[in-house]
Amino acid sequence: SVWFDIRIMVGTVVSELRGGKGF
Repeated sequence: SVWFDIRIMVGTVVSELRGGKGF
């Protein structure tokens, strides 16, 4: 659950930086 939340957060940030859609 912790890792899952972290992955979502990181994925969202990376997505924003790449200019792509969020998770």
